Amino acid sequence: MKWPSFLKFRNVPKGLVTIVILTVILTFIVIIPQLHETLIRKILGLLIVVFFPGYAISYFVFPINISVIERSIVGFGLSMVITFITAIALNFTPLGISLYSLTTVLATFTIVLSLFFIWKDKLYFRSRAKKRN
Repeated sequence: MKWPSFLKFRNVPKGLVTIVILTVILTFIVIIPQLHETLIRKILGLLIVVFFPGYAISYFVFPINISVIERSIVGFGLSMVITFITAIALNFTPLGISLYSLTTVLATFTIVLSLFFIWKDKLYFRSRAKKRN
């Protein structure tokens, strides 16, 4: 059985796929009301806010192969900037700054940016394959 052409991704970084899957799972875990005021919610929420958005954007900004440690450090710094700008923007909306609004916006940003990078990467490899032929 052959895979449909839109599911064929070459060289999709495993770290990026992991970030997308963890973002979806951890967002639902953080929002569950039974976990209020527990340590697990704080740790998982911290990952979503402090690490995931910047790690995803680091693939977009630096598509070249850099080490995982360098990408993690860049991701941490970019996440701080993204979270700060998102919090300022949310302050001027009717939603305000809350756990749910910040988590939802940052998770959506991470997933959309990751999917955009995968799409851009797929177009890049398709254009290179056409040039070879």
